[in-house]
Amino acid sequence: MSELGLEQVMFEAAEADVFTWYVKNYGIDVNLFVDHSQIVQLECLRAGIWGTQDTWGRMLSSRPRSADEASPRP
Repeated sequence: MSELGLEQVMFEAAEADVFTWYVKNYGIDVNLFVDHSQIVQLECLRAGIWGTQDTWGRMLSSRPRSADEASPRP
């Protein structure tokens, strides 16, 4: 991983336990190939609004918010 860089690698994660492991170990920006039926579950895990007791509220991002996220919604 240190040789290639996280942004150059994509992992296949066929089950929720597998993509949870990748997110816990490599962070919320890890590139994952998941089944279309698991996209919502993965994105909720990354946002910190879904998970098990060992992941709940522990997924944090240090990246800056985009202009769309920072502006109030009408």
